[in-house]
Amino acid sequence: MSSKKSGLLSGSAAFAAMGIAGVVHGQVVVYVDQTNPTPGNGSSWAESFSDLQAAFNSINSKPMELVRSQPVEFRIAQGTYRPPQARGAAFYSGTRTTGSASVLTIRGSFGGRSSATPDAQDFVSTATVLSADVLGDDGPQFSNRTDNCASVLSFGAQNGYFPHPPVTMEGLQLRGGDRWGALLVGTYWYIYPSVAVVMRDCAVVDNRSENNGGGIVNEMRSSDLGPGLTMIRCTIAGNHADRRGGGLFVAPESTVEVTGCVFRNNTALLEGGGIATEGILGVRTSTIAGNTSDGEGGGLFKGGTNFDWGVFSCLIVGNHSASNGGGMAGAGLNLTACTIADNSASWGGGMFIRDWSGTRFCLFFRNSATNQGHQIAGPAGPSYHNLTHIGGDPNALFFPFSNEPVDYVTQLIPSTPTLVNPNGPDGDSSTWHDNNYRLAPRTIGIDLDPTIWAYNTDLDGNDRFVPGIVGRPPALDLGCYESQLTLCPTDIDADQGVTIDDLLDFLAAFELGQPLADLTTNGSTPFPDGGVTIDDLLFFLAKFEQGC
Repeated sequence: MSSKKSGLLSGSAAFAAMGIAGVVHGQVVVYVDQTNPTPGNGSSWAESFSDLQAAFNSINSKPMELVRSQPVEFRIAQGTYRPPQARGAAFYSGTRTTGSASVLTIRGSFGGRSSATPDAQDFVSTATVLSADVLGDDGPQFSNRTDNCASVLSFGAQNGYFPHPPVTMEGLQLRGGDRWGALLVGTYWYIYPSVAVVMRDCAVVDNRSENNGGGIVNEMRSSDLGPGLTMIRCTIAGNHADRRGGGLFVAPESTVEVTGCVFRNNTALLEGGGIATEGILGVRTSTIAGNTSDGEGGGLFKGGTNFDWGVFSCLIVGNHSASNGGGMAGAGLNLTACTIADNSASWGGGMFIRDWSGTRFCLFFRNSATNQGHQIAGPAGPSYHNLTHIGGDPNALFFPFSNEPVDYVTQLIPSTPTLVNPNGPDGDSSTWHDNNYRLAPRTIGIDLDPTIWAYNTDLDGNDRFVPGIVGRPPALDLGCYESQLTLCPTDIDADQGVTIDDLLDFLAAFELGQPLADLTTNGSTPFPDGGVTIDDLLFFLAKFEQGC
């Protein structure tokens, strides 16, 4: 066998021949297990490296011809991996590892040598933790951090010239980064190489930054290949930034796409306790909860004025700002089918608008402001709120510097929907963790629009377009949850049966003119016509006799 590159073996065969890694399904696989008492060359679990940095270095030290255009995967067994001393990054992937491989994948939470199924992954019972805490003595409130590395994980480049290939991280927990957070993705300035990162089923917990991004900073510009950072089913919790973005900071001109993630209990001294963005941010089916900031945007802060992307089918709950916008604040805020509840601030408990923003099919519920604008406030450029429930109290909206704020607030849902259990099993509304903000069956807000796009699934992962009433088309519900019940029009008590109880419930609602008794449509839409009349009584009696 000959090689076209400097007489060297090429491809995966070269790695196997040199005994530095395994070959699995055409890719180079390097095994790491800290429990191995006799560390090997990483070619199998039996021959695994016990030191993660040594595993990275094993690829980094080889000639570039061996790794160019080859997928490289690191498989890391369960346990907590720590560096031997404080340094800039606890773990550094190296120049050739990422600068030359076509794809780099770092996967954790394998059973490893101590498991009967070493290649099985379990993100909970066999978790892999990459820690910047050298001595393992981190305390609460970021105490005992003098021994910690500045960050947890860093990606290098070959002599500052070769750009990074895509990097995928899966099943890893990043903890204990001090001063720079856990992870810096890419670099904003063109003169430095960048790396696009996909994070799946990862956790970024208990990190701190002296600047922006207590958990993660994304400075990777978007490209034809997609966003600089993609996060799927990740948890970002308990991180802190001295400036903006306690959990995540998105730099100008960079792009982040988030799906199915949780941002919880992060803090920032300036804007964005959970997330702060100056770039383009798309957040879908995610939860932003319990975050705080001393400045604007307890949950989320959006700088700039671009209106690209937005927040879809998300729950924004229990966040607090000491200034403006408990749930979120900024300009160009664009929310569809979200639930914004139990957030608090001085101004704009739910949302603080600085310039053009809009909400569609959103539920603002029980947000509070110590000053004005319990639900929404701000100096306000133009904004729209389409089929959104904001609340009917006099302090729900407050736009002190806008000449015509009411003209931009259109198609509001007038009455508050009934929720399943907004106080939770403990009966305490302030403990938002157990509060159930799902719409009760047959309440106002079910089946609002059959055409609007708000992502294909709701926050529970259920189908986003389910008909609430037999005979109506599948349509989007208000807020981040989609009711999965399809009921007969005459099933007033929503027990999935038509009985005498439904007749009694209907007659009571009919007498009071309540929305439950509004069953007929105006002919041009499949929705109730907005009035309780004799036609509704006749419709009910006919359907009741049929049983549905």
